[in-house]
Amino acid sequence: MKPSELVNFIKENIIVNEKLNRPTTLNVIGESGIGKTSIVRQVFKELNYTIHEPPIVYLSESSELLGLYKEKDGYTENISMRWITEIKEKSLILLDDIWRANDLIQQSLMSFILEQRLGFNYLPKYCHIVCTNNPLDSLYNVQDIDKAQLKRMENVELDFDVKDWIKYEQLEEFETFLTQHEQMILDITPRSLSNFFRKFKLTSDYNYIKYLCLANTNEIFTERFLKYLDKQLPYYYTSEELLKMDINELSKTIKKMKSVDYEYYLIKEILKINLTDNNLNKYKELIKLFNENQKDYLEANLSSINKIKLSLL
Repeated sequence: MKPSELVNFIKENIIVNEKLNRPTTLNVIGESGIGKTSIVRQVFKELNYTIHEPPIVYLSESSELLGLYKEKDGYTENISMRWITEIKEKSLILLDDIWRANDLIQQSLMSFILEQRLGFNYLPKYCHIVCTNNPLDSLYNVQDIDKAQLKRMENVELDFDVKDWIKYEQLEEFETFLTQHEQMILDITPRSLSNFFRKFKLTSDYNYIKYLCLANTNEIFTERFLKYLDKQLPYYYTSEELLKMDINELSKTIKKMKSVDYEYYLIKEILKINLTDNNLNKYKELIKLFNENQKDYLEANLSSINKIKLSLL
């Protein structure tokens, strides 16, 4: 399924399982870096769940997961690990890369998933368990899994969809370039590219952009992206510059660029304009440069204050 489909699936699954008074036990499988863990975190964070992520890959003994036992007054007492005792109602236990954990840890965790408890500690109400894993093939250093254990969870496979990823990362202004390099994105991993673009948006230092791109991607992608950028940069006007520009000149530039990416860039800059009495008319002229769908996007993303001002024109 696509990332957007996974988001909807998790949300609906939580609703259904809570109606049934049972926890979600979900296993999300997908290639490295395509957003499995970040999507799960995002969904549960939006729903105001407390998220617990025990470092299962780094544990070597089951006691590090379950806690220790000691004799006290003739009885055996369990000393639980802190993260277990901190689990409250409406929590997510996120088991990242469970298939990379050693056999002892995996066995303990699979019992945890099945019985909803670790040692003497049962999960409170409205707690959910989600595992994220790479595929069981030779490309990844994962342990062999008993198929019977897999059946204890609901298993979904996350596929990379470049357009869905572009929308998720708000990279519409680079859509044409990125869709042309989909396979290269997979080779680099979407996670690395996401890191690059988040930093790229915060700088205008060309030399820094070059080495930032190299640090997160590879030489071929960097070379192609910089060539693409060189063609775009002279026409990347800021919101302040757009207010001062001649509308006819801007219209010619849009036609010259012939790029949906460029139009989306302009739209984002236009949305930054603070609609004062002095620039309301200019804003209205700028809107006329775009098609109906883009106009709808512009109007839908306006702040409520700006919408009121625009309606007075």
